[in-house]
Amino acid sequence: MSEPVNIALTVPYMTPQQYSALTGESVSAIKRKVARGVYPVLPREDEQERLLINVALLMRRALEAKF
Repeated sequence: MSEPVNIALTVPYMTPQQYSALTGESVSAIKRKVARGVYPVLPREDEQERLLINVALLMRRALEAKF
């Protein structure tokens, strides 16, 4: 039986620059993954709005993944 996991996120969304600083992945690689749909983002009305990666959803996907 698995035990519950408690994880605290400091923010639910991050800019590609913030996510890059946290993960060490380049901003350009992150933006390519966003364009391919690998990283979920907060929906934007237009291209002028800030791009925000949905870190909360990434964490949820990671916790639900089967190994």
